[in-house]
Amino acid sequence: MIQTEKSILATDLDGTLIPLQGNHQNRTDLVTLKSKIADSDVTLVYVTGRHFGSAINAIREFELPHPNWILCDVGSSLYQFVGGAELSESYAAEENYSDHLESILPSRSLHQIGELLPPQPGLAKQEAEKQGRHKLSYYADAEDLSQLRNTIMELAEKHQFPVQVITSVDPFNNDGLIDILPKRVSKAFGLQWWTLRMQFESSQVVFAGDSGNDLAALSAGYRAIVVANASCEVVARVQAESKDEELIYLASGVATSGVLEGCQYWSIF
Repeated sequence: MIQTEKSILATDLDGTLIPLQGNHQNRTDLVTLKSKIADSDVTLVYVTGRHFGSAINAIREFELPHPNWILCDVGSSLYQFVGGAELSESYAAEENYSDHLESILPSRSLHQIGELLPPQPGLAKQEAEKQGRHKLSYYADAEDLSQLRNTIMELAEKHQFPVQVITSVDPFNNDGLIDILPKRVSKAFGLQWWTLRMQFESSQVVFAGDSGNDLAALSAGYRAIVVANASCEVVARVQAESKDEELIYLASGVATSGVLEGCQYWSIF
């Protein structure tokens, strides 16, 4: 049975839900947002490039509302709230999703790319805790992202590995970020899998984001919130790639304030 009564707020964390450093309005609006979520029947999903442990740390550090689900590792792992004494023990991995990704590309094949990739200037593997069963991640010089993406894709095609490469820029330190994932896997892919699994309609979902790895989800046909600190390039691409421009709300507020503003615009509370 389709659940038509619920609204789903699916939101990126860094640069979106998490208050920007020194922005007092963001902090105030986070308190308001938490209160409205607590008083409503909204299902809250965090859709983040962070790995699970880092997402949990962000919830603690910034006193974020506890989500029902966490889609992390740029859409390559999914966790459900199951309850528990400790926050980190309150979420369980959704194994059905992991098995689905394994059927697209075995994890051993994904990580073989790292062994085959020759040294590249400015390219460095991210820390072990930032790697995932279905995600291989690197730091890179931001200006070289396009070239490095092409190099990795050529290698994958040569060895017939069905992968995709997602690039983005860290909004806080301007580091280039490269994530290698099974083909088609992204924040949008994971959110679509979850939506179908839970028997929600796409019209129930409001997605908020700000950066390159949010593009697919922002333009996938959900009601979208683009916060004001998103780059002009991201805004232009969302508008160009969206299935329906009327589904895009360009907030005037940055980060947390833009999320609250967008939620009010879409009347999800």
